[in-house]
Parts: sequence; C-alpha cells; structure tokens
Amino acid sequence: MKSEKDLSNLPMSLHLKRSSWENIFNVVQMCVPVSLEPKEQRTYFDRTGKEWTVGDFWDSVRELKKQLEKED
Repeated sequence: MKSEKDLSNLPMSLHLKRSSWENIFNVVQMCVPVSLEPKEQRTYFDRTGKEWTVGDFWDSVRELKKQLEKED
C-alpha cells in the first residue's frame, strides 16, 4: 500500500545546485505522463479549473526553469 503525504503546506524551501536541478529536469523529461488517471485528472481540474494537458506540464517546467535561471 502506497502512503502519500501532502507537503504543500510545509513552511520550507528546497535549495539545490544548478546541476541537481538539471538532473531532475532530465529525469522529468523522460518520465512525463501523456495522460493522468481519472482521479488525478479530477484533482487537477478541481485545483486549476481546466483539463490537464501535456502542454500545461511543459509550460510549468519552462516557468520553473526561468525562475531558477533568475536565481543564478
């Protein structure tokens, strides 16, 4: 049985070296889902008000990359 924990409300930040972030992005790019399970799709819709698409995922990745580049 898989245990899930919601860490979204914890007051913390994660600081990684640029090379670590690049490794994370490389792994994410290889593992990006092309679709979500119905329950995940519903959760995404409830949170954002729109259907999830692969384009939304990549937009989020690009935005995160921009933010990380600004910190360098």
